[in-house]
Amino acid sequence: MFPLIVYVEKDVAKEARKIIEKLDLIDRGYFGKDRKKQIKSMMDETLALLDTKPIDLIQNKKEKAEMLYLKGKCLDFNPEYTK
Repeated sequence: MFPLIVYVEKDVAKEARKIIEKLDLIDRGYFGKDRKKQIKSMMDETLALLDTKPIDLIQNKKEKAEMLYLKGKCLDFNPEYTK
């Protein structure tokens, strides 16, 4: 017999929102020497989380818009401009 594999999809948008809220707190209120490093690591974590669910495969327009919004919101914390 083959084992039953249950795939549980985690709510990527919900987890990304939590990380973005933490990013906002760090961006507004933390001024330590490692501020940029912390922001960069949390941005990388959020973007990796958002990339686990490819936007091209999302059929629901509302969900797709939310994912693109969260990705843009995350990239907005980058201190220097990136295209």
